Amino acid sequence: MPQFRQNVRGTVLAFSSGVSALNLAQIFPVWNDPSTWNIAALSPYATSFTQGFGNFNFSIPTNALGAFFQDDWKVTSKLTLNLGLRYDNDLGIFNPGLTLKSGIQTPHYNQNLLFQPRFGFAYDITGSRKTVIRGGAGIFYADIQANQTYDSTLFNGQTTISPAIQATAGNPINLLNPFGGITGAQFLSGAVPISAQTIQPLAPNVHDPYSFQGALAWSAR
Repeated sequence: MPQFRQNVRGTVLAFSSGVSALNLAQIFPVWNDPSTWNIAALSPYATSFTQGFGNFNFSIPTNALGAFFQDDWKVTSKLTLNLGLRYDNDLGIFNPGLTLKSGIQTPHYNQNLLFQPRFGFAYDITGSRKTVIRGGAGIFYADIQANQTYDSTLFNGQTTISPAIQATAGNPINLLNPFGGITGAQFLSGAVPISAQTIQPLAPNVHDPYSFQGALAWSAR
């Protein structure tokens, strides 16, 4: 199960310039043992802080489906056609039960009519197999990338949130208790107001990307 645990331990987004004068060896005496860190010494220099709360565990049990049919037809002694049809679908990539309190619409269902016709031909101009024109064209669909699906489901301002605070002259950030005792559950329930959230939505009518590709060539000998 993918885990996108952004900022769950808290992240200082910016420090004031005075932090450069600190002796980091004294603040982090054992770099891989947080119990030895002197976080309080950094607090006066932190100017911006954020922390992520919510459920960052997410699973998309997708079922990829693909099928194709293709064959050659010799129309005449000079002309051969290659005709085909492909179908692809990535079932289950959207959460049909996701309804956001903000009213922002999210995609609930896949785009299902992903048929991709293919056409090709070979034409022997003289019938001697010395000069042949070949060509082909088709429609090709691509997947909606996994990160786009994860991001719109997790980072929508509701499933997970990342409240942020800014330091002021009269109210510095205490990195040991940055939100003054307010819990993640209080933020998530709406009991405590939070800063405006940066969300990563997908349009409710999002379509799979596709391209039209073709080629034409001739050979002579």
